[in-house]
Amino acid sequence: MNNFNLVHNRLIQKNFKALENEEVEKLGFSLYGNETIRVFLKRLHMELELENINIYSNQIRILLLEQSENIYNSYLILCTDEEINYEKFFMIERNNIALRKYAD
Repeated sequence: MNNFNLVHNRLIQKNFKALENEEVEKLGFSLYGNETIRVFLKRLHMELELENINIYSNQIRILLLEQSENIYNSYLILCTDEEINYEKFFMIERNNIALRKYAD
């Protein structure tokens, strides 16, 4: 099973609901939520997409602000089935300018 499906299943097991949001889906994300937390899940298909993570994060942040959502209870989980080197992995998660990001 790929990482995206593993994270999806884990969110559902932890009582997150899959939410529909056309704007989020246009950006290529799946949205999950519970009473307090929003999770934006995206499958990264190739190495080049790793370079766009800050762009994705900022797009989601702007969308949340436009919808008057709490950005501090929102998380970006990025899934790839390719190996990510430690340095790149560290730089993704350390840079929390737009949203908190986690790479899997």
